Amino acid sequence: MTQEELAAVLEDHKLWLEGAGGKRANLYGAKLDFADLSGANLCGANLNATNLHRAKLSNAYLTGVELCGANLYGADLTRSVLSGATFYDANITRAKLDGADLSDVNFEGARMEVGKTIIQLLRRAMRSNGYELFLWQCKEGFYIKSGQMLLTIDEAAPFWEETCDNSYLKDECLDILDMFKKAIARALGEKE
Repeated sequence: MTQEELAAVLEDHKLWLEGAGGKRANLYGAKLDFADLSGANLCGANLNATNLHRAKLSNAYLTGVELCGANLYGADLTRSVLSGATFYDANITRAKLDGADLSDVNFEGARMEVGKTIIQLLRRAMRSNGYELFLWQCKEGFYIKSGQMLLTIDEAAPFWEETCDNSYLKDECLDILDMFKKAIARALGEKE
């Protein structure tokens, strides 16, 4: 899809959102890899099976967007509004979700690093330096996404012990790990 075609679709979608004619954006199967959609308003759009490989979607409005089967490998979704979005069978490997509004997002069936299939985003936490950590429940187990790293619960403490030079940040990471372990116990119905 050319930049001009994409601009026309976005303009039509804007009119549709405003109730002034236009039509809902249907980008099903579109090839938008590396596209710059930063700040775009695609609320309610159909992005199923769309190739958004390394696309820039930071600060985008994606409320209620359908992203089933979409390729979001390496996509930048920082600070985007994704509330109510659906990601079934989407590839979110290396996608950046820091600061995004993920309320009521359905990640079930999405795929991430090393072929993990997501059941749900269980928890997230932010360190004092703004760095965000995500706890994913996958069919294969529980994983912490830390930047580009995907760690098992058992790998997390040794990793932070070894790599955090700042003792305050190391302590924060270990406190977050404890919180994540409690969330896992609750998810499994175990006593903490």
